[in-house]
Amino acid sequence: MPEYGILHLSATITDLQPQDKERVYRQQVESWKARWQRRMLEELGEAEADAERVLGVERAAVQAEVISSIGEAIAGVGTGDSAQAATVVALRFVESLRRMIERAELGERLAPEVVETIGKMPHIIGGEPPAAGGSGPAGQGSVGDG
Repeated sequence: MPEYGILHLSATITDLQPQDKERVYRQQVESWKARWQRRMLEELGEAEADAERVLGVERAAVQAEVISSIGEAIAGVGTGDSAQAATVVALRFVESLRRMIERAELGERLAPEVVETIGKMPHIIGGEPPAAGGSGPAGQGSVGDG
């Protein structure tokens, strides 16, 4: 093609290496690190979302149980004494709280005073004597006086 003024050149380059190999390696490591950190955060986010879904389902089940228990208490009392109805409803509510704490291992995460107070609530309301070791400051005071 020289007759048309086109010059054909060819060249080959082999073993191309960067001038600053360490910098290139650091960039590769940083890129790899960022990619794995992103994947880790995505998986943690998915796990947290799953945990929230499970908690939501458990919370809904507990709420349904509390509502059902209170509804049964109201139906059982009928049109009788309203003070008795209020006491029965309160006792059913406290019993539902007790079951919720036991079932969900919530008692392990609550302050001991909260668990103790919930245990004393039936006595404070007037439904049953306190459990063993149930005397003390949590059962006294204004909780049952109102």
